[in-house]
Amino acid sequence: MLKRRVLGAALAAALLLSFTACGRNDYPMTENNNAGKSDMVQNTFEDYDTVYAVDAAEDYPYSNLGEPTNASDDTAKITPQAGLLTAGRWSDNDNWGFFSNLIKSERLSYPLFGLNPTKRIKITVKGEDGAPAANVWAELINEKGDTVWKGVTDHNGVVYLMNKNDDSGVSVKLSDGTQQAVELGETQTNEQGVTTGTYSTEQEITISGSGKKYENADIMFIIDSTGSMRDEMEFLQSEFTEITNRIGDKNTRYSVNFYRDEGDEYLTKCNKFSSDVKDVQTTINNEKADGGKGQIAAVAQALDQTMNDADWSEESVKLAFLIFDAPPYKEAADSLAKSVETAASKGIRLIPVVGSGSDEDVEMFGRAIAIETGGTYVFLTDDSGIGESHEEPIIGEHEVKPLVDIITEIINEYRSN
Repeated sequence: MLKRRVLGAALAAALLLSFTACGRNDYPMTENNNAGKSDMVQNTFEDYDTVYAVDAAEDYPYSNLGEPTNASDDTAKITPQAGLLTAGRWSDNDNWGFFSNLIKSERLSYPLFGLNPTKRIKITVKGEDGAPAANVWAELINEKGDTVWKGVTDHNGVVYLMNKNDDSGVSVKLSDGTQQAVELGETQTNEQGVTTGTYSTEQEITISGSGKKYENADIMFIIDSTGSMRDEMEFLQSEFTEITNRIGDKNTRYSVNFYRDEGDEYLTKCNKFSSDVKDVQTTINNEKADGGKGQIAAVAQALDQTMNDADWSEESVKLAFLIFDAPPYKEAADSLAKSVETAASKGIRLIPVVGSGSDEDVEMFGRAIAIETGGTYVFLTDDSGIGESHEEPIIGEHEVKPLVDIITEIINEYRSN
């Protein structure tokens, strides 16, 4: 049956083109790390030199639902088409008080998987005219002059910097040379070392001139392609077609990347960015879901390779949709933390899309990577009536919409600079 992962597969299928596998096998998973790998996963990206460097409205209209076909005794199959999957979105960065209360009550507990988004500092950069300064590079620097975190302001002139070591005496340095001390709030930890408080630090910095506006966009999909995604692939193929119809390929490149699990036909399968939507669509249509152990997949490997090795353009808005429903290996915490930090330093916004069968660890992981990179948390819902039950995240009031609408809205929002 369809699961929440629906989004992942459909988008995944649509984006893959004449792939070059990006698998590397030096990750802290299990002793049998290389079992069952095909020869093709030993390569990295071609021509790339750097390696390792809620409440829904009751009257929501579902007029586009297709008629069930091929009905059996226990279920009915809905013809795959764009607009059927439903989803919600949530930004902890925009609802920091809500998130902070969850941390204080220990309803959510960090660190987890090497991530601790509670030590977040929000910096808003504006030009002298008061307008948001987009695409300004920022560094968080400690008293010794060491760089703690790097980030890039978004379309609203906002950048989130993580004081990951809880250093005192930190300051923010911008790409134009402007530097300003940061007044930190205090976090608390309990006897188990779990963070029970968050920074509430928010500062505004004015620079001369304005930020640089990018006309180009790199849009990446990183998709769990294990066996439980089989049905979702059919729907996601349609979703991707509709997304590209709306966004188009003008000044836009797409990349689709797949990952499975240890011992499967491949661990990761990566593709370069391309503006040829037809080729991307063909590739995703040719991908199938298979393998996997049903619980944990190779998220860390996929993030490492796509954040470090992909041919991201410096002169572009950069979005990476991670479509998944199983948590990473906890043994890969260091790799995960480094990949997320790399994404933030390049201005890549990680946008998790969580499917069915997920648990609280999946939710917390997804929300953490969205907070640390300035992304948005997306989750599939039960409102479409498609597939298995989707667990409600611990969030406030939100709107439920067709998934294709949410994805295109997010892309257009981040490009609006």
